Amino acid sequence: MLKISKWSATPLAMLCLGVPGLQAQAPTPAPSSSNTQSTEKRINYVRRLSLGVGVSVIVLDTINNGDKSLTTTTPPATGNYSTTAVRKRVGYNGTLQIAVTNRFAVTVGAVLRNVAFTRNGEVLSGVDNPTTAIDDRRYANIFEDTRARFIDIPVTVRYFGKNRTRPGNRWFLEGGIVQRNVSNIRSTVTTVLGADEPGCCNPTKATNGVRGVIAGFGGQLIDPFGIRVVPSVRYTRWMGETFNSFSTVSKKNQIEAMITIGF
Repeated sequence: MLKISKWSATPLAMLCLGVPGLQAQAPTPAPSSSNTQSTEKRINYVRRLSLGVGVSVIVLDTINNGDKSLTTTTPPATGNYSTTAVRKRVGYNGTLQIAVTNRFAVTVGAVLRNVAFTRNGEVLSGVDNPTTAIDDRRYANIFEDTRARFIDIPVTVRYFGKNRTRPGNRWFLEGGIVQRNVSNIRSTVTTVLGADEPGCCNPTKATNGVRGVIAGFGGQLIDPFGIRVVPSVRYTRWMGETFNSFSTVSKKNQIEAMITIGF
C-alpha cells in the first residue's frame, strides 16, 4: 500500500486549493471610456432654421356674394347693387421657421393669393315727375370687373408636442398676427346712362395694410430622405375689410388648409 507523507501532501493540497483562489482574485479589466460614452451624433428632427414652400387653399370665398340697396336724398338717388365673387381659392406660400427652444419655433411667411369679383349696379338719380306717364329719373347701369392680388404676411409662434431631438412625426399648435397688402388692382368699369354711349367711373377702392389674428394646428411628417411635410389648418379673423363699397365687402373670417414642403 502506497503511503503519502504529510510533507508531500501539503504542497499538493495547497496547490490545488490555491489555483482557484488565485483565479477568483484576478483583477477585472477596467471598462473602456469609449464604451461608457455615446458616440452617436445628436439629431435635431426640427431644424434650427428651415425654409418651406407650398400651397394654400381657402375654404370660403374672400369676397361676400350679396346684394345691397342704397338711397340718398342729396343728391336724390336710389341704387341696387349685386356682387359675385370669382372663385380663386388656391394660393402659394413660403415660410421661414426658426426653432427658439426644443418645443417652440417662430415662423414668418408670405401667402400670395389672387382675388376677383364682379359687381352690377342699377341707379336711378333725380326726382320723378308724378304728372308724367314715364319715370323721369335718370337711369344708369354700372358693371365692374375687378382683379387684385393679396399678399398676406403672417408671423406665428408654434408649440410642438414633441422635443425637437426626438425622432418621429409631431403635431403643433400655433398662433400669431398677419397683415394683408393689396397690389396689382385691375378694374374694368362700364357705365350706361340711358341711351348714351357707355362711359367709365371710379372702380372700387381697396384698403391696404389690414391686420388680423391667427390660430391653427398642424403636424410635421418626416420621410426617409429627411424632407419635412407640414400640413396645417389656420383660422384668421381680420380686423377690417380690404374691400368695402356698396355690395362689395371682404369677409372677416378666413379658413385655409396649407401643405408646406420644408428643407
